Amino acid sequence: ALPILLERFIYYFNYKIYNKLKYFILTYLVIFIVVSLARFLQTLSFFPDQFDLKFLIPIPISSMIISLLVTPNISLLCGTIISILIAVMFKGDFTLFFFLFFSNAVTAFSTYKRYERNQIIESGYLVGLFNILFILSIGLFKEINDILWFGSNMLLGLVNGIISAMISLAILPYFENIFKITTNQTLLELSNLKIGRAHV
Repeated sequence: ALPILLERFIYYFNYKIYNKLKYFILTYLVIFIVVSLARFLQTLSFFPDQFDLKFLIPIPISSMIISLLVTPNISLLCGTIISILIAVMFKGDFTLFFFLFFSNAVTAFSTYKRYERNQIIESGYLVGLFNILFILSIGLFKEINDILWFGSNMLLGLVNGIISAMISLAILPYFENIFKITTNQTLLELSNLKIGRAHV
């Protein structure tokens, strides 16, 4: 049902890319990567009990990559789909869905029309700060009284946003090359390079 929802959404709201198979492959590939990373984190068990590694699931990667290579509205929908899939994977964890959904939304909004590398890094910090607020809200909702739990997991939330931005910037050129998509970020960098050479 979720793939059909994505297909219909693109058909009705982004028809100009509907007949371009590479965008579908790219989108499903990103979804697969993030869900696989979540599954990997779920298997880790050597961290102290205070660390809840689900707050390290890098859903901002999907939002950043799809926003830059496809469109922000599709990245919002894909993030919602990923949030549902991962929440089900974690036995219907509603608070995890809450965290992933809002983290993805903040990422989509904070990266909108922001194409320079330093702006993406800034977005990563912003997402990390919002992750801290989301985790604080979850802890209060669950009536958790362990200060170490709050400190450990708020740190994970901050690291999540920063690392996701760094990974996105690192792998973005590969996606551009594989799928033959030129982003506004690349065009801006080429423009700045030409201006710089013109002044030499």
